[in-house]
Amino acid sequence: EKHGNKQFVLMGLCSGADIAFETAVNDPRVVGLIQIDPFSYRTPKFYLHYTTYLLQQHGPKLVRPKDWWRVINKYGRPIARKLIGKQTLAERYPDLIESPFQRDIPPREYVAAGLRDLVNRGAQIFNVFTGGMKDQYNHQSQYFDCFHDIDFGGRVTARYLPDADHTLEALDLQERFINDLRDWFHRLPLTPAAGPVTEHAERKSWWQRLHDARYAA
Repeated sequence: EKHGNKQFVLMGLCSGADIAFETAVNDPRVVGLIQIDPFSYRTPKFYLHYTTYLLQQHGPKLVRPKDWWRVINKYGRPIARKLIGKQTLAERYPDLIESPFQRDIPPREYVAAGLRDLVNRGAQIFNVFTGGMKDQYNHQSQYFDCFHDIDFGGRVTARYLPDADHTLEALDLQERFINDLRDWFHRLPLTPAAGPVTEHAERKSWWQRLHDARYAA
């Protein structure tokens, strides 16, 4: 701000995208948001694509007895240990064994409310989804299918790069991402339509809500 800048574009990857989203919703000075693998939610079409993928990858194995034994061994043993009361510590207390990479995903309605605030005040959003999140996102139209109840008014761009890993390591995909981003920046209005800051602009973040719920007396 000391340099006279009054409008900002934020960018984040994964949990960084989550923080950028929360900041953008709560700060009307943010006019643009770039997210790589942001919040997304499964849709009926996601499960259709996922089932097709599983059949293509593992269908031939369904007729091999040794592969059936592997499935039984993987999933049957924990069930058997539970039935006879000999579970491992991790099986008995799964909530105590947390991955350091655990990502808290808020309800879809929470994210939808924030998206409405952003588009209503004229902010532009550029989303990229990679193949590194294929267990959560697996086709081009999924983002708009998921938030079909929101009129984005052309302010949201979503790209799906199925051949990209989570951090876009491949140079050709980095180049494609940069080119798409450059085109998006050229369309970014310098002075977006200013709308009133709604009640969500002052809302408590998802992580604050989780913290309050987990440590409430």
